[in-house]
Amino acid sequence: MHEDDGQIRRMCSDAGARGKHRDGRETEGAGHGALLLEVQPPSDRSQAQGFRTNAQTVRNKVNDTVHTLEDDVVIPGLPNSLDIITGPATNTRRNAWPPANGDTQTPPSERERALDSTDVARHWEANAEAWTRQARSGFDIFRDAVNTPAFMAQLPAIQGREGLDVGCGEGSNTRQLARRGAKMMAVDIAPTFVRHAQETECKDPLGIEFRVGDGMALPFVEESFDFVTAFMSLMDMPDPQRALREANRVLRSGGFLQFSILHPCFVPPHRKVLRRRNGKTRAIEIGDYFATTTGRVDTWWFSMLSRKQRQKVAPFQTPIFHRTLSQWIDLVVGAGFAIEKLGEPTAGTAPGRREAVLEDTEVAPLSLIVLATKRRAVSGPSPAPTP
Repeated sequence: MHEDDGQIRRMCSDAGARGKHRDGRETEGAGHGALLLEVQPPSDRSQAQGFRTNAQTVRNKVNDTVHTLEDDVVIPGLPNSLDIITGPATNTRRNAWPPANGDTQTPPSERERALDSTDVARHWEANAEAWTRQARSGFDIFRDAVNTPAFMAQLPAIQGREGLDVGCGEGSNTRQLARRGAKMMAVDIAPTFVRHAQETECKDPLGIEFRVGDGMALPFVEESFDFVTAFMSLMDMPDPQRALREANRVLRSGGFLQFSILHPCFVPPHRKVLRRRNGKTRAIEIGDYFATTTGRVDTWWFSMLSRKQRQKVAPFQTPIFHRTLSQWIDLVVGAGFAIEKLGEPTAGTAPGRREAVLEDTEVAPLSLIVLATKRRAVSGPSPAPTP
């Protein structure tokens, strides 16, 4: 194949690549010495014949590792259209999904230290305006078509019960809970999210009270609620142990907690989607499962946002705190809960829309839903947040 065929473009760069984020989103920034392979569609049959090979071997000059690409190719226009193979990284995610060592938009100081709740609040407040607008326009397809439908299907009956939604965002999921007959209170660490949620509540009242609040220091007295929910928010908190103990504290005896998080097994610090020539997902490559993160900041867009639209909006930046599955189980049990049920949402069984960007969830889930019942009160105050 000639270099001017325009069928394969390789780039070796310190930054400036896109990859797919954990829940159908796309990221920018690949990594120091990252090798990107993008397959361009052949313009005619003769080029297509020359294009087909049994294997493509790409040598990464950064770490002298040889990567053999057999059936795995990337197709422009499909999710994960850039296949990124990265070199060594420090305290970063080395894969095509979250931005890795080429994250030039995050200050170096934040990549080198553990983030606290102040940092988390700052990032989510910066995201809140654009997130609200895009999510309400249908761009958060993983939430709307997979995670929330599965979450609601697993939820116990809440008619007439008092509930708290932790990390409520702009209030979409909280309103679904209220429509099931629950009397809802909700908190979020970002004031702009709370403002948008309150404005919607004023226009279409469902009896919800929204407050600015930190999930690791809930502004409520003990045993205030019958249940607590947290949709994809606990993994964004620096100290999930403190957050779980706070949920226990505000729950009445026998109350339940249900939360969803990024799946610890299938969305570890390294995650890469492998696709066949027809664009179908065939496998998920994972790595660094035991590498606990203390606040890696991911930079990404919703994958449903077109490239033209991305030119007009800044990407989101979100801190992530990865824990293994066993660590999460220990945290839940240690906070005084008994795990009742686990859920692993997939587009293959979800009642919502079927979209190409969700196909990865038919191979491995992006999220984990945990239902747990309060069995005992945790003695003593919640521990101070991890510095």
